[in-house]
Amino acid sequence: MPSSAPLSRAFQRVTPRAAAWCWAPARTVDIVIAADLAAFTKVWLGYVGLTAALESGKISLQGSPRAITTVRRLLALPDEPKLKSFRFSAFQSSSGVAAQQ
Repeated sequence: MPSSAPLSRAFQRVTPRAAAWCWAPARTVDIVIAADLAAFTKVWLGYVGLTAALESGKISLQGSPRAITTVRRLLALPDEPKLKSFRFSAFQSSSGVAAQQ
């Protein structure tokens, strides 16, 4: 990394029970997500809906309605269970690309 690159003031803190992004105190925080890591993973993968996780207290979202809506959209957190599907494929290596030319 070039020495002129700005240092990030945010970091993620992960413990066996929770994951959290932490910012330097000089910055404002738009949203705080407090969650049991297993519960958050299940919601993100679609095994459990966000509504049920919020009602059970396993996930808490604190912030403005706009910030909460934005984070829910960016993280694709469904209200009701909806399994996500993933497709995995191999990337061509640079040697494979060079061999084809």
